Amino acid sequence: MPVPVPRSRWSIERLRCSLLATACSYAAAVLLLTSCGVDVNSQTQLEYTPADGVQAEAGELSVRGVVVVSAGDGSARVLAGIANNGASADQLVGLDVAGVSVELPADGLQLPPDGFASLGIEGAPSSVASGTPETVAPGRFVPVTFVFAAAPRVSVDALVQSPDGIYATLAPTPVPTS
Repeated sequence: MPVPVPRSRWSIERLRCSLLATACSYAAAVLLLTSCGVDVNSQTQLEYTPADGVQAEAGELSVRGVVVVSAGDGSARVLAGIANNGASADQLVGLDVAGVSVELPADGLQLPPDGFASLGIEGAPSSVASGTPETVAPGRFVPVTFVFAAAPRVSVDALVQSPDGIYATLAPTPVPTS
């Protein structure tokens, strides 16, 4: 029969301290290593648009994917989608690019409740402005202002794209002046 080895109180306390220090080290390591990127600027907390267009909110309206297409020749087409998240209809009654009014349909762009309307793409109302300044050139950002019948006015700085690639069929054709 083996003879029990007497343990001193000092060795038991030393073992406890060692275990406690190890546990605290593991807990600190877990907290430090798993909290990388947890702050107000962490990647999952930042809103961004994974496309060319910019977005804005105007009351119950969400303006999405705003892009201006221009070859820098004095004409520009605005592309946008507008979602009406409200219970009442609204309409786009005014639009300008760098201070130049965009030709809209006579009754504006209708925005039904809980609906969506596109602007400037094929099959949607036209959104061409003629006589835009030279600053409306590909690669630049220009102010685009949307004016609604009920929702507040909203302005965005939209990127001007050249009419090639995915925008080739959306090249603006100047509106004839009379």
